[in-house]
Amino acid sequence: DWQGGWERLSVPRSILEVISRSDARTVSDLPFVLPFDSVEYYTAEGIVRPRSLTYVSSQNRPEEAILAECRPRNTTVKLHRSLLDASSANFVLWPGCVELSRCTGCCNSAMLRCEATQTQLRTLKVAKIEYTRKKRLRMRETVVQVEEHLACQCQCRTDATCASHQVFNAAQCRCISRRRGKRRRPRCTDETCMSGKQRNQ
Repeated sequence: DWQGGWERLSVPRSILEVISRSDARTVSDLPFVLPFDSVEYYTAEGIVRPRSLTYVSSQNRPEEAILAECRPRNTTVKLHRSLLDASSANFVLWPGCVELSRCTGCCNSAMLRCEATQTQLRTLKVAKIEYTRKKRLRMRETVVQVEEHLACQCQCRTDATCASHQVFNAAQCRCISRRRGKRRRPRCTDETCMSGKQRNQ
């Protein structure tokens, strides 16, 4: 599973790093990115070499998947009561959701995440519909502030899930072994273990 993280994949890390640094957006871009010099590339039309890859137009050819790049897109965002008052539950906001520009898309690595690098606050006029103690509805106009994303970038995940024997290295943006860089204590022989016990007695 690609999204499961590099540590559970049997694909060489060097190959995954090439993919994560590439600008490939379609399947046809990959043969020119990956080190396929000695590997056959399988297509729907047959087996070809990447250096001699040619594109054949056909009405029956399947539509090529395009990478959903990390960028701002119009996204449906819920307007929660907490934007106005988190302590009260006797009112609702209308509309319940709006379209805002938010960072979405995927990155070429499970260790990267599409995050906002530039944001702005938008002030929206909404309706607060309140149910009073007298069991009456009261509606009034109010404003809430919501965050909109202006620019995005694939950045290192700080909440990456590592295996129990690993720790997350933010500088390398990957999980590394806890024992890396630590010298293991030499195992004692029968003679050295016995001498150590005698000293402790």
